[in-house]
Amino acid sequence: MPTEFQLQFPLSDVTFLAARYAYADDAGVMATAEGARRRGWYTRDEFLTVARWKT
Repeated sequence: MPTEFQLQFPLSDVTFLAARYAYADDAGVMATAEGARRRGWYTRDEFLTVARWKT
């Protein structure tokens, strides 16, 4: 039986910790996402671009 997830730091730290993290090239991925949003779907190349960015 899986155990319940428990955050390993105070919830009040989330905003601080999130602000410390940034992607190197958000602009390109955001442009890709905007195109897909307007169209309603990702092309294969767009999908792979976003997958690489997420990993």
